[in-house]
Amino acid sequence: MFATAYLATLRRMLPVFLGAALSSLLALWWSNAASLATPAIWLALLATYLLCALLFTPLALQSRQLATRHVRHGKPR
Repeated sequence: MFATAYLATLRRMLPVFLGAALSSLLALWWSNAASLATPAIWLALLATYLLCALLFTPLALQSRQLATRHVRHGKPR
């Protein structure tokens, strides 16, 4: 179940991740430092994506489970 939610988060975050990567690479190319800083930028963007995925995925799962539990029992908690 976690893998499905993780892939859904990946699909939601992918355009943001690619946009940030392209804009940072464009800025580095403009400053002529792309050959030195590119691996650091990619690692930082990957770490940021993983942190966002780990932070937001359990919240979505928990709220969905609580909603399902409420509907099944038919009474408020």
